[in-house]
Amino acid sequence: MDPDMQDDIAVEVKDLTSTRATLGKQLLSELMNRAEAAEDAESRDKHDSSSSSSSSGSGSSSSEIEGAILEVRCGTGGDEAAMFASEILDM
Repeated sequence: MDPDMQDDIAVEVKDLTSTRATLGKQLLSELMNRAEAAEDAESRDKHDSSSSSSSSGSGSSSSEIEGAILEVRCGTGGDEAAMFASEILDM
């Protein structure tokens, strides 16, 4: 392998490793912030529901559902798999 190319590869690996570490820290920080916000919202919901005379009965707060993405695919299996995915989506 060409020595110049080896040097370029080494520099790129170093840069990408640094970028990966930085992005990992940012992702962890964002996830922690969202988890704290969800916990705060849940405690507010519990406080609000305990102070009100009626409850919804669902036992889950809207913060547990907010922002969720569910992907349903039929995958392999033809028509039967497609019908199963359709039933799951309808639930």
